[in-house]
Amino acid sequence: MDALNARNKEDTLELQDRSAEVEEKVWKKMNQATCGVIRSYLEGDLNYDVMNKTSAEKIWETLASKYLVKNIKIACT
Repeated sequence: MDALNARNKEDTLELQDRSAEVEEKVWKKMNQATCGVIRSYLEGDLNYDVMNKTSAEKIWETLASKYLVKNIKIACT
């Protein structure tokens, strides 16, 4: 998320659909750039899990569901 914030791409994840103010062409570029930023930080198996996804939101959801720790007790054991 820090890398997305640094590139002002975090809005792409927060907006589930293109808002009325954002043209479709601009939205596609934002989404594509955000996908690129996320993938650039992945390697090996992590990248394989999301290589066919074209939505930044779907990539983020996939990675979060597989790899984010939901409970601190699980992480400490």
